[in-house]
Amino acid sequence: MKKNLLCLLLICFVVIGIFAEDTKAISVPGSNFNSKMRWLVANAQNNNNYLIEVDTDQSIDSATFSYSNKNNIKITLTSIGQNQIVFKLTDRGGSYFPISMFTIDSGVTLIISDNIVLQDRIEVNSGGNLILNGGKISGNTSYGVSVSVAKNGTFTMNSGEISNNNGSGVFVAGTFTMKGGEISNNTPIGFVGPIGGGVKVENGTFIMNNGKISGNQLSNNGGAGGGVVLTSGTFTMEGGEITGNTAGYASGVYVGEGVFNMNNGKISNNISSGDYKNIGGGIYVEGGTFNMKGGEISGNTASNGGGVFIVPSFSRGGIFTMSGGIISGNNASNGAGVFISRDEWAGANFTMNGGEIFGNNSTSNGGGVYVSGIFNMNGGVIFQNVSSSYGGGVYIGGYSGTFNKTSGTIFGYSSDLQKSNMVRDSQRTILQHKGHAIYVHNSNNSYIKLRDATANIGDKLTFDGSKNPPTFTGEWDWDF
Repeated sequence: MKKNLLCLLLICFVVIGIFAEDTKAISVPGSNFNSKMRWLVANAQNNNNYLIEVDTDQSIDSATFSYSNKNNIKITLTSIGQNQIVFKLTDRGGSYFPISMFTIDSGVTLIISDNIVLQDRIEVNSGGNLILNGGKISGNTSYGVSVSVAKNGTFTMNSGEISNNNGSGVFVAGTFTMKGGEISNNTPIGFVGPIGGGVKVENGTFIMNNGKISGNQLSNNGGAGGGVVLTSGTFTMEGGEITGNTAGYASGVYVGEGVFNMNNGKISNNISSGDYKNIGGGIYVEGGTFNMKGGEISGNTASNGGGVFIVPSFSRGGIFTMSGGIISGNNASNGAGVFISRDEWAGANFTMNGGEIFGNNSTSNGGGVYVSGIFNMNGGVIFQNVSSSYGGGVYIGGYSGTFNKTSGTIFGYSSDLQKSNMVRDSQRTILQHKGHAIYVHNSNNSYIKLRDATANIGDKLTFDGSKNPPTFTGEWDWDF
């Protein structure tokens, strides 16, 4: 029995030793990075880990991590000691047609470690993998993006920075998982439309678990998506922050045809400004879908839709569903919390099943919500919002706004200022008969369904029975 046990233990030790030997990184020989790359081309083998160590700044040729008929090759780029090592290309190409510093092909994983600074872009091709563990991609002066992830490519950011680049931070057609680190202060100035200062997702998948996307800046003459642009694909936010980004519109996040699932995290203090649009400080949904189950959209600023601006696109959607989380402390002229827009074909759709909209401040109409599209309220609470003209909680009007209310609470003005929505002027004087809770303006055929409203609403609302459902003009100052 003892002999059998000893044999078994010996076999285990041998297997463990073989496994440890197989997974131990092989130090790549060579006098500099270029010579080490040449060694890898000649000697890299399947299922091996390699270590490229450097101790001085490197001026390098464009490098492709590609090894014919080889798979599962892991390469770690690191410094010797604690000194910061800067990599730059000897030939960067033109500003508009830049050369990539690194290209990662199928079967290869490249890990960038602490103290490594790359001053040019990285391309991750189909089947390739990039992991950022504390390094930096910074100081890229060419236009375009600093990290480009192709379909079926993957990028995992555990820590480190993608910062202070002339172009956007990350382009995603594959999969990008952000677990930490920062994507900050990237400035693709001069471009218009949905560019994405921090991250742009196009038929890809972006999962944000932690980290920060901040201080990215787009042109205020038409650039959209200072923090993140989702033209198609999916973006799931489980944590982290998108904060302090600026653009002409959609300064925090732009959602086109894709789906954004916000389960946690914070989108805050983003500012839309300039002469073009100047809308959607935190979120701008244009024909796409936004599902909010948790998290916070707060402290954002725009002319219209300080927190959220929702608009259809050529009769396609524009859908925002709020089941949890909070929209608070946002600022705008109209629709400080949420602005629900429409075009000549259709209205955008905002459904509130839960969560809270509070503490938003409008200098004109709709402190909490401005409805020009469709607002379905099935739950949640709207309170403590302020407007200076009409509709402290909700303003319904603009272009054929529709409000369907089955449940939930919208507070009016009362002695409990911790809950009250209100309309007040710049001198903080309370203005009566302007709809502390709700104001409906009927010049453009707006209408409302009050399925759970209290009795005697005729004292506040005037109905036009010729419409089906009936339309009306009036205000609702008290809770319902």
